[in-house]
Amino acid sequence: MQLSDPSFVLSVFLAGVAVGAMLVAVMSAIRAERGPNGPMPKPGSDSDRLAR
Repeated sequence: MQLSDPSFVLSVFLAGVAVGAMLVAVMSAIRAERGPNGPMPKPGSDSDRLAR
């Protein structure tokens, strides 16, 4: 695998874009799920702040 190979670079770039889009979709879905139920903090955020 050569990094100068354009098709290899393009495939890695497209894979990264796809993973990023999936992460954004999952995060927006989680936010939409928890938003209307009230201003609930994400589980673990407060405990993480207290632990540090």
